Amino acid sequence: MTQLLTREQLNIAHKIALACFALTLPASVAFLLWPAKHATESPPPKIREFFRSTGALLTMVFIVAIGALFWSFNVVLGVVFVGSCVAVIIAMRVLDATTKRSVESSFQPLSMEISDDLVLAKPIPNGWSWTLASRLGELIQLAEKEFGSRDQTYTPLGFEFSTDGPRVWYPGNRRHVLIQINSAQAKDLPQACYQLAQECVHLLSPTGDSNANYLEEGVSIVFATKYIKDQFHFDMIPANAKYAEAAKLTDQLLALDPDLVRKVRAIQPSFSQITAANILKECPSCPPDLADRLLRPF
Repeated sequence: MTQLLTREQLNIAHKIALACFALTLPASVAFLLWPAKHATESPPPKIREFFRSTGALLTMVFIVAIGALFWSFNVVLGVVFVGSCVAVIIAMRVLDATTKRSVESSFQPLSMEISDDLVLAKPIPNGWSWTLASRLGELIQLAEKEFGSRDQTYTPLGFEFSTDGPRVWYPGNRRHVLIQINSAQAKDLPQACYQLAQECVHLLSPTGDSNANYLEEGVSIVFATKYIKDQFHFDMIPANAKYAEAAKLTDQLLALDPDLVRKVRAIQPSFSQITAANILKECPSCPPDLADRLLRPF
């Protein structure tokens, strides 16, 4: 091995290299590992940029120091070391950029077109045209008249669109309840109204969770179907077999007594807490099997 420096010079080079190693190794390692570990996080920009710029500088100092140490023993060894480190850094940064693009592409903002009839109130004689918001007020009134009063300890917030609705959900865990309509219906007035009417029934006795039974879902379908028939003069047919079964069972129950749901909710207001005994007390002619099937978890 060719000796390029004196022993005293080598000792000085060793000390400098070790000092640089001790000072820069933690920051260098963190700098290289940061992108892979925190690609989906968003630290404050100033902290992130300071960390990355400082980490890059210390990493280069570390590489040059160790490269100089290797160079003092053998030129080829020094060149190989520095070249390998640079290649690793370039590969890490390319991987980081690819990961960022992948993460950013998965959070692209959603957009949709929405029919004016759903949200834009237009002046008409003696008032304004219907929107989903004003229809919701009417639907709550109709549902309470037909099925009993709603639980007023919950506050209905209105409606919004989502890509996987319809549903109700409870933002903030503070007894607020909000209807979500599927965004695919944003240009279809009858379908949007159907989903709004269906979810409106769930405003009568919210639970803060998803624990409806066949009775509650059946009532929602029967109510929404009737509303669309009255407003748009055509029949809506549930595409989902479970909803169709729930509606059929509910129709059978209401055929015995059209006011039965309201009477039962006067005893037990929460759909999820209604028992077969509650139903049979108000309607002795109801087959017990029908009551049991309606009270199954949906």
